[in-house]
Amino acid sequence: YGSHVTQVQPAGSLPLLVEAAQAFGSGTHPTTHGCLLALGDIKQHKRRPQNILDMGCGSAILAIAASLLFQNARVMAADNDVISVRTAAKNRQLNKVSQRQMKAVYSAGFSNRMLSRNGRYDVILANILARPLRQMAQDLTGHLSPHGQLILSGLLTSQVNWVMQAYLSCSMRLKKHIIIGEWSCLVLGHRRINPAQKDRDKYQWGAGI
Repeated sequence: YGSHVTQVQPAGSLPLLVEAAQAFGSGTHPTTHGCLLALGDIKQHKRRPQNILDMGCGSAILAIAASLLFQNARVMAADNDVISVRTAAKNRQLNKVSQRQMKAVYSAGFSNRMLSRNGRYDVILANILARPLRQMAQDLTGHLSPHGQLILSGLLTSQVNWVMQAYLSCSMRLKKHIIIGEWSCLVLGHRRINPAQKDRDKYQWGAGI
């Protein structure tokens, strides 16, 4: 919500203050909604993430939401746009999230060493676009912990097969597919490769577009 909103927050909600700004992310787009739903699902798991990355954070809605949901986790918010990084830092302060818990950094992909020094991530959020999601498949999966979950969004449902081909090549499996309107959010995890599973995956995702 923005500061202009005065009504009482809905029961059971987690308030997140984000003002309209130049950085992408107002919280209303289906791609953001899908990621928030995926984070909510992870909240229900017994295994709680300790190390979280929001890659291409924009206004850092997802990084802040993760910080509020998992208060013992370390959260990194990274973007290759300086204005977005500044906006992310400002939004962190507005939502009273400490810099110790969440850091906003400038990084083109994983070029900033601060991202690698954190080790592998239990959750990586990447709400960007289909083409960069496909191009970053090796980097994103390479920085994911063995039991980690990768949340991909910013892609149309018609682009899912095309994006999934890159992640199947990195030994990932689809755990959940959230569809909101024409948009999709994918939750992926590492998989153990066996011939039967590989054949099933090839049949399901082999078409590509």
